[in-house]
Formats: sequence, structure tokens, C-alpha cells
Amino acid sequence: MDVEKFFCNPVPFSDGKRHTNPDPFVMRWCGTYYCYATDSDGVKVSISEDLVHWEYKGYAIKEPDKRDYWAPSVFYWNGVFYMYYSNLDREEEDGHKQWLKLAESKNPEGPFVWEKTFFNKFSIDSHPILWNEKLYMFYSVNDWIGTDEKVAGTIILLDEMLSPEQFAGNPKPVLLPTLEQEIFAKDRFGDGRDWYTLEGAATVVHGNHCFLTYSANAYVNVDYFVGTAVAENKENLLDMVWNKYPSNDIWMPLLHKNELVEGTGHNTIVKAPNMVDDWIVYHGRMAKEDLIPEKEQREMRMDPLMFNGLQMICNGPTQEAQKVPQMAAVCKNDLKINQQVWLAQMGKFYRCEYWISAAQNHIGCRYDIYLAWSDAQNYVKLQIHSGRSTCEMIECVNAVEQVLLSEKLEQNYDYTVPHCICVDRKKDKYTVILDEKYRFCDYAHRYDSQGKDRLGIETYFYDLTLHSFSVTETFDLTGKDLVYLDENYRLEQNVNVDDEGMAPKRHVLNMKSKLTKSDYVEEIQLEAVDHHGCVCIEIGEKNMTFMENEVGRYAIYRIADGDFSHLWVNGKEIKAFSDSGNTGMNLQLKNTRILQYCYTKNYTNC
Repeated sequence: MDVEKFFCNPVPFSDGKRHTNPDPFVMRWCGTYYCYATDSDGVKVSISEDLVHWEYKGYAIKEPDKRDYWAPSVFYWNGVFYMYYSNLDREEEDGHKQWLKLAESKNPEGPFVWEKTFFNKFSIDSHPILWNEKLYMFYSVNDWIGTDEKVAGTIILLDEMLSPEQFAGNPKPVLLPTLEQEIFAKDRFGDGRDWYTLEGAATVVHGNHCFLTYSANAYVNVDYFVGTAVAENKENLLDMVWNKYPSNDIWMPLLHKNELVEGTGHNTIVKAPNMVDDWIVYHGRMAKEDLIPEKEQREMRMDPLMFNGLQMICNGPTQEAQKVPQMAAVCKNDLKINQQVWLAQMGKFYRCEYWISAAQNHIGCRYDIYLAWSDAQNYVKLQIHSGRSTCEMIECVNAVEQVLLSEKLEQNYDYTVPHCICVDRKKDKYTVILDEKYRFCDYAHRYDSQGKDRLGIETYFYDLTLHSFSVTETFDLTGKDLVYLDENYRLEQNVNVDDEGMAPKRHVLNMKSKLTKSDYVEEIQLEAVDHHGCVCIEIGEKNMTFMENEVGRYAIYRIADGDFSHLWVNGKEIKAFSDSGNTGMNLQLKNTRILQYCYTKNYTNC
């Protein structure tokens, strides 16, 4: 077995020792993953380049008069790392005096220094999220329903942040207890009331919905589990309505104990190095080891996620060998740039990520990121100018330049610290996300590339550091972007494409694959519009019919891996079968709408 292609949970560490990492919060910064974890003496921090192999770096924060550091999360903005966590005074005996706090650092490994305590009440399990240029915070408290007569317990709140250091002060509940499996302790206070616990919120966006994971009951229990909820995306995160999956009355956990692992819970969801695939990182205990309440036994684990309509799917908790997360097509790290440098060549569909900082200079800084470069007279580029505080998208066709759009950046934007610039290209459409906050897109209609284009950077009269660069051949289509589906499929009937998706005009759509032999993953999210909906799949000489006479949303995943194909339909795996021709997947859709299509080419090494 190739150790570079497979791994086993719990995730391995470089020193070969077992490490406990309860409540793992994982973030990616400058191409490196950082995990922050609960510990009695401080917040533990570990790092990884590939999300699999980890190196323990010690404590990010540790104070001599504090203990029991719980559930850290970290948010990076403009050169500062903001850590949200809770702890106790070393002599404090009341565990409910875990109050949400803030510590700051200029280094992701710390040391972090306490800045403020947000609340003088039990408040834990923060999860910061940027949403449409605003910062929000999920966190858990006891007092919202703690005095209710019927259903009392710990629940998850959501509030807007006016800055990383200040709550708006208008929280709203996200989820309320509804399931018996969410009970922390029966008759906890001797007054007949059962105490429920919902905690450990984490989010991931997929298509037009935001998915939320939460942990329920007690972390010391073997039945601790991860549940899910989903909300349709809206402009304001506070306006979104979260519904447990499949309903408030049916228990269908994403992760729960099996014969090997117990106490599964408190997770984050992070992208693989290819910037596409979602992995859930969580803690669990070895089920065959005796549970020792006073001993920490929770270790970090991770498993891949899939989406089936409004359902998240995870085959964890696993302990057998499985494939490592996919790498990007090209990765480059720690480059000093003072001229024009080319980083990769890509076609008309890709996703890339730059982490860039500029040297301090009295003349300021200006640099170009080439999103597509054919030659010196034909290109599309992004230009960042410190003096004007602008980010502009520029198109040049036959030596004629024009500015497609210009965005103003905030006044205190610090160009000397690392910033993340993500780019998605879909033929003539370019979407740019700066620091996960600024999002803008435009079309370069005049620029028509031939073959593959160069991606690169050009600086003007100063030095720039490219901390990391990654790029993957992929595209994710929803709504009107489904017009680009013809890149991979020949559509044999007319279709309508609108904000809801793609639907055949006359009830039936035949789709013939254009894909040739390579390793890739296709995901197609579908919706049968009435009881006559049906999907027929053809791969090579295999003909299959699925989802006949059913209504609702579901997904097809096709994984082309060497000479084998793996097929998932409606959350169920079809056994791998030989597909040496790797001929692509042909589909016939009857009374069925395409909601989302995602294609990603897989790469073994970076």
C-alpha cells in the first residue's frame, strides 16, 4: 500500500506519537493547514501541508492562572489572527464560568495574547464566518432556553460582528432541541426537566444552500454525534432559516458511533488542497479502549463529504485505509518576485488561490495577476494598486486595454501582510474573491483564448512574496452558469437555463459526454419535477436506470479512477466496475432539472 496515497484515522503525526485534539478547528493560511484544539493547559496548535500528515507545534496560548481551554476558533484578517475561545480560572470550581474570550496574534502559531472577555455568562464553541462582506459568529449559550419548563438546554446562537472584536448584540437562535438523542442529561436538576445540548456549529456552502453541522448531547458520552441542518442562501445570514435534516422529528446523524469509534463530534469542514473537495475534521475515541472520564482520549479524524440534494453524506467514522485528499494540479510556495513570473498553464476552466504580501516601500506597490495570458497584446489581468486602494480587472485584446471593473478596498488595507486572492474562471466569466470578503466578477467577452493560457504575476519596481499558489482544473455550475455545461456534454435537445437550473423544453434531455480518459470526479445535483421523473445512465456498455417515479432532489457522483468507475446515486454507492475505456457518462433525463454540475480533474501529486 502506497503511504503517500492512503491514510488511516486517527490522522498521523510526524513524531509517530498519538496526539489528542478535541474540538479541532482547522483553517488554511498561506497554503498551510493549522489545527487549533481544546486542552486542559492551553490551546494546542498543529500544522499540515496536505491535511493528512501533521506536526504538533505546542500551545498557541497558555496562561499560568488559567485551565480548561475549550473549543478555539481562529479568524484571520489584514495581518491579525483573532482567536475565540473559553477557559476557567485555575482555582475556579464552577465549570459554567466558561466565558467566550478573544486573544490576538500576528503569527498563526502564537503566542496569542488575551484581549477581552465578551460575556460574563456561559458562552462557548464559537464559529466565525464571512458572509457577503460581513462577519458573523455562531456560538452556544445556556441561558436562552435554560429556564424553560419543557425543553431546556444549550443552544446555538448567531450574531453579526461589527468588527472581529465586537458583537452587534442582536443574536438569534439557529437551532432548538427537538430530538431525544440531543439530551445531555435526563432530569438534570431533579425538577423533572431534561437538559439538551446543541453545540459546535460549523458551516459549508454547497450550491445555493448553506449546510450547518452541530454536535449534540454530551461530549463524554459514547453517543455524542454530529447532526446537520440546511438553509437556502440569502443576502443576510441572519435572515436564513435553518431546518434539521431530514426533519425536526427524525434523527439521521451525519456521524455517530460504530464498533470502532465513539464520541464523534465537534468538527470543522475544510477544503482539500485541490480547493474543491470538502472534508469534515472531527474528534472521536477508540471504542475498544476503556472510557476514562478524567483522561483526554479524543483524537483528530477526518473523512470526505458528499451532498445528495439537501443531505450531507459521510461514510465515517472510518479507521480503515482510504485515499488522501486530492492535491492541486500545480503548487508553488515561498517565491520572491520582482519581475514577470509564470506559474502555470490552464484551459478555460480553473480555480486558483494566491497568498501574496508586498514589501514595505515609500512608493507603494502595484502588481498584476494574469488570469489568462496569450501574449503581450492579449490577456486578462487583475491589478492591485496600493496608492489608489483599488483592485481592477483589465482586458487587453489586440493591444487595446480596457478596465472591466474597479473595486475600492478599505482604507486600512495592509499590503505588507499576506492576503488571499481566489479566482474562478469559466470561459469568459471571471470571479475573484479577495480575503473571502470582497467578491466581484465580470466577463471578458472580447478575449478569446486559443488552447491553454498562462497564469502569472508581474510586479512594478518593488519586491513581492508569493507565499503559496495553487491551481486546479475544475468548474462548479449553478443557475445560469449551467450554460457552460456544453463544455463537457453535447445536449441533444433544447433546454431552458435560468436561476433555478437547466430543464429540457420537452420533458426529455439526452446528454452525451465529451470527456476522454483521465481521472476526475463529476457531481450532478438533480430534481425530479413530478412523479414521472427518471434518469438513465450509460457508462461504456453498462446501462442503468435510477430514481424512477420519485420526486425530490438527489445527486449522481461519478468517479473515474484509472481503469475503474465508481458511481453513487441518491446517496448509495454502486460497486466499482471496470471501465478501461473511460468513455464518459451519458445521461437521459425525463422530467428532471439539473440544479448543479461540478467537474474536477484529479491529480496525484502537487
